[in-house]
Amino acid sequence: MKYAIFILLIAIALFAETADRIVPTYAFKKNVAEMTYLIEVKNDDSTILDVLFEPKHILKYAGRTNLVIKPISEKNNRNILEYNYNYLVAKLLVEMKRERFPELNKITFSMIRYNKTSPVIPQVLSIEGSYQIIEKNGQKFIKYHQQTVMKEDINKVYQMLMKRDVRRFIRETIAYLDATSKSSLAERQK
Repeated sequence: MKYAIFILLIAIALFAETADRIVPTYAFKKNVAEMTYLIEVKNDDSTILDVLFEPKHILKYAGRTNLVIKPISEKNNRNILEYNYNYLVAKLLVEMKRERFPELNKITFSMIRYNKTSPVIPQVLSIEGSYQIIEKNGQKFIKYHQQTVMKEDINKVYQMLMKRDVRRFIRETIAYLDATSKSSLAERQK
C-alpha cells in the first residue's frame, strides 16, 4: 500500500511539473476552434525542430496515445503524414502536409485529407497550424497554434475531446523532448 501511494505521489509530481510548463489558450466560436499552447523547453533549436518534424521521432512519442502515425512521403523540409485515431465509437484518418522552415524556427501543417467512419465524429473542413520556437522573458518556448474549422458548431463535448487529445499529444512530445535532452547530455559528457 505504501508503495502505491509513493508511486502515485511521483506521478502527480511529474504531471504537475509538465503541467506548469504548458500554458494553453482556447477560443471556440461557433464552428471554429483555436488552440494555442506555450510550452517551456530547454533543448537546442535544431533538436526541437527535428523532434517535432521528423517522422522517426514522432512515431516514438505518438505511439503512447490513441494515435498511430504513418509517413506517406518525405522530401527535404516537407512531409505528409497520415494520422489514424482509434476511438471507441469510430476511427478517424487525417492526412497532414507539414513544412519545416529552419530559418524561422517554424513548422507549419495543414490538412489535405479527412476520413471518418461514423457520424458520431464531426465533419472537419480544415485544420492548419504551426509550431514555432520563440523567446519570451529570457525563456525558450514552443508556441503551438492550431485552427480547426468544422461543418457544424462545436459543442462542449467536442471542445473537451479536442483539448484532451491535443494536451495528451503535447505531454508526450514534452516527455520525449526531455528524454532526448537528457540522452544528448549524457552522450556529450562521455
